Amino acid sequence: MDSIKNKKDMPADMETPKTLPINYNTQVLVQTEAITDIDEGAVKVQGNNYWIGHLKCYNWEMPTHFHDHYEICFFLTENITCNVGTKSYVLKSGSIAVFNDTDIHRIIVSPDVLHDRFIIQFNPKFMQEMFFAYPELTEQFTNRTSKFQNCLQLDETQKEKIILLLNKFIYCYEDKNTNSYKLKIKLILCEILLFINEIYYANQISPAVKNYAYNEQLRPIMEYIQDNLSMDLNLDNLVSKFFIGKQTLIKLFKREIGLTPNQYLIYCRIIKAREFIKQGIYIYKVCELVGYTNISSFIRTFRRLTGYTPKYYQKK
Repeated sequence: MDSIKNKKDMPADMETPKTLPINYNTQVLVQTEAITDIDEGAVKVQGNNYWIGHLKCYNWEMPTHFHDHYEICFFLTENITCNVGTKSYVLKSGSIAVFNDTDIHRIIVSPDVLHDRFIIQFNPKFMQEMFFAYPELTEQFTNRTSKFQNCLQLDETQKEKIILLLNKFIYCYEDKNTNSYKLKIKLILCEILLFINEIYYANQISPAVKNYAYNEQLRPIMEYIQDNLSMDLNLDNLVSKFFIGKQTLIKLFKREIGLTPNQYLIYCRIIKAREFIKQGIYIYKVCELVGYTNISSFIRTFRRLTGYTPKYYQKK
């Protein structure tokens, strides 16, 4: 998700959370037809294909965000907190996480701890032929059950296997001058997805110990927002419905997910708007369905959070 840069016409609570300066002492980046910027402690990715990195840094913080691609993270650092929607995970070294294009999430690591992780990000369109032939490859992104957990702990054998596959992905790119390297990249990504699917499928059959928690006070409020995006969900209406003080509600949201209630509402509305736009619904109707009364405000917010106007997004 692009960082918000123009703050003049923006409510104060819409500003992106500040991040700490990043100090990369090791980085291996592989990308094609993508732009990767390291800016104010965040890695920003734009493009249509894929991106993989093995990154190590101190003083790392990623604001709560969503994006238009799928993401796989493999963590080699202890005591990571991962917030995804209404769930909060505490992760150990050897944990894996998957995020789709609707997951609102953030990763929290102590600033004095070396944050060591592999990241793969890819646009589903890059794998369109593979996904059409083998739809089970997208199971953990598109067909989640009630038992689904974004983050799982791997055993030692699984950790060794995923590291081999991730390094294989990186090394394959070094041979990019061959005629078939793009096909090789897709096959390796298929291999990684199949391996991850096996892990997640096994967990659904015989669930591991639940490694996440809900904030029982915040969960119903977040679910209410998600289910009523077309309604007037201003702060006064929320505190009245849930019998909670304004400042208490704001502090609760900021502590648990790193956003104000209004920011969370806007994120949910734009994510839902993308879904409607992909279905071919007219922009004016989408604006109404997600609770905007002003089309200009909707277009401006959509572009700020996705990098595209709704009209362009519908065509791409």
